[in-house]
Amino acid sequence: GKSLLLSMLKTYYDKAKKDQFEKLFGSLWIGKHPTELMGRYQVMHLDFSRIGGTIDELEKKFDEYLCYTLNAFVRKYADDYPDYFIKSFFECNTYTGKLIQITTVANELRIPMYLIIDEYDNFTNVVLSEKGEEVYHKLTHAEGFYRDVFKKFKGTFERIFFTGVSPVTLDDLTSGFNIGWNISTIFYFDKMLGFSTEEVRDMFTYYKNAGRLPADCDIEAMIEEMRPWYDNYCFAEECLKDNNRVFFLLPNMTHYQSKHSYILELKYLSKSDYTEKKAQEQWDEAVEQINSYAVAPRVEALRQGTQLHKIIILFCGWDMIKMREV
Repeated sequence: GKSLLLSMLKTYYDKAKKDQFEKLFGSLWIGKHPTELMGRYQVMHLDFSRIGGTIDELEKKFDEYLCYTLNAFVRKYADDYPDYFIKSFFECNTYTGKLIQITTVANELRIPMYLIIDEYDNFTNVVLSEKGEEVYHKLTHAEGFYRDVFKKFKGTFERIFFTGVSPVTLDDLTSGFNIGWNISTIFYFDKMLGFSTEEVRDMFTYYKNAGRLPADCDIEAMIEEMRPWYDNYCFAEECLKDNNRVFFLLPNMTHYQSKHSYILELKYLSKSDYTEKKAQEQWDEAVEQINSYAVAPRVEALRQGTQLHKIIILFCGWDMIKMREV
């Protein structure tokens, strides 16, 4: 449902689609209860999964994709910009130059903008796993081209919505721990999608009365069930190396006095490589690794006195063959 969600967000908030709002949303609850932010923004959508190629081609492909996408963005909203900007923008041939011009003029004109980035960590995680930390840091730190993009976004967008597999890249690039906190946890899901808690409650009531939800459903319980996805835990860190993926689920004590935190370690064997001996070797290695992660100073500090659970999951192909807390 991620692609559908992004499509909904773009359509709902895009000023260029405002005239189509009744046609697209009129029969739905949000069509009958539009918020003041509906149709307010210029929406910039970047899909980093579309940037492919080898490691050596990466920067070139990145430049080409951003230039193409930024050109389409300016053509879409050309009526909002002065002629001098349009001329200068299309004479520029680099994404850095184009970004500088967009962000500068948009700030000057106080144009409300919404940034959606899909698969933000798509290729950087590939770089990290295939080329290691040295190449990864060249891309994402100091004046690396990937970091440079996010620096130019700073202060320009009123709203930002990211999707991706892990916070590792976002954390390195933009102090993502703070961004994730501010966007997705302090105000629950209110500020994520533009609906208040009361509006979500009204939405549930509307669909319940219309027979679209079970008659015995507990609306308040449903809302409370939604909250922890933003508040109870945060994905603090992910490590990706070889066939090993580790997630640290650490508590957010600001809103919930959690008693538990978790390390999840995923191990993988292809079906062609599977033997009982190799599976046991993978498991033994996972036990050693997860125990070492558990005593790391950073994890010890972030778990804030909660009971730490160490869980290992071993896959062979699509099949989970073993899962256990150690």
